[in-house]
Amino acid sequence: MGQCPLQCSCSVVHSADCINSSLTEIPKSGFNQHLTQLNASKNRITILSKDSLRNIQQLTHLNLSYNSINSINSQAFMTLKHLNSLDLSSNNITSMDSGTFMYNKKLEWLSLANNPMFTLPNRGFYLPHLLFWNLSYCSIQNIRLDTFKQIKELRQLYLHNNEIVSLNNDVFQPLKKLQTLDLCYNALQNIDARVFSRLSELRSLSLCYNNVSRINTTLLDTVTRIGNVDLEGNPWICDCEYADVYFSCTKAKKCSLNLICEFPDNLKQRQWNVIDTLGCTPTTLPNTEKSWSEEETVTTTDQTTEPIWQTVSSQQQQVSLEQDPWLGVMIGLSVGCAVVLLCIIVLWIIIHMHKPTRHTNVKEECGDFSVSTGNPHNENDYGQLGRRETEF
Repeated sequence: MGQCPLQCSCSVVHSADCINSSLTEIPKSGFNQHLTQLNASKNRITILSKDSLRNIQQLTHLNLSYNSINSINSQAFMTLKHLNSLDLSSNNITSMDSGTFMYNKKLEWLSLANNPMFTLPNRGFYLPHLLFWNLSYCSIQNIRLDTFKQIKELRQLYLHNNEIVSLNNDVFQPLKKLQTLDLCYNALQNIDARVFSRLSELRSLSLCYNNVSRINTTLLDTVTRIGNVDLEGNPWICDCEYADVYFSCTKAKKCSLNLICEFPDNLKQRQWNVIDTLGCTPTTLPNTEKSWSEEETVTTTDQTTEPIWQTVSSQQQQVSLEQDPWLGVMIGLSVGCAVVLLCIIVLWIIIHMHKPTRHTNVKEECGDFSVSTGNPHNENDYGQLGRRETEF
């Protein structure tokens, strides 16, 4: 047996057990200077000052869970350069400085779980060798882009039972060695496949009990690659719009999803293979083809601008013009020339119809017959005028 504070038990030389000892602070004396393990959980500790752990610098394992810690000095762990695991779960910690673990380069295991109002620092923590991190039950709503920037060795990350609504596509990008990711019991609604695309080592993904109602075929490919994926408890919609994903899964050898329908009501609590009974057919088209809606939009636009005398359908004309641009140019020039020619003919007729009649004695031209200009209803006058215009 070694040295030990009165409130603690030190049955092992390098270990101290101070569980449930009504401590309000960590004893500053009485510990063996070679102490490596300290369990001070279930006490009444509220503050970790700069000097709280100064006299036990050889610690490798520290458990301070189930206390009432609400304030941690940014240098509280500075002297613990051999610290390997730290349990700060079930306290009242609301925030920590991004440099709090700057000197704990051997820290591999960290739990901040069940700190209900905890907020991650803007720049994240510096934890270059961390392998395990528990951030569950912390009421986290947002995960900033730089949160994991300096935690590149992480293997297991637990974020379940928070309030996360969405994830930035690049938020997990630094975690290239991550193997386990738990996001169950959050409020995720839409999940982009790119969120997990760079996690090449991921072997277990838990997305159970969120608000996800559909996944696309791209995300399905990612899920299939990972293998062990938990999607239980989400409000899945089972209809023909979802059929492509279902059919893709049934064809994939590694896809073992067995989802339970939530909507529509008549299919509630049915397994998603009920889609087989809906008469759905795959609707996915090759990427090189336009969607039906795009073709319809183009056709409708063309129909509103085409002349009514055009005999070729708008869709056929569109294809022809796309295949031969010069055809469009020639058609335009032809139409333009026809319009100009038509205008010239109409103008020529108008000018000559309104040409004034000369009041001359046509006797010289037509013998003894003379035109009376005073009677506009003289039939002979109209006949003679008609013959002259015809001769012209």
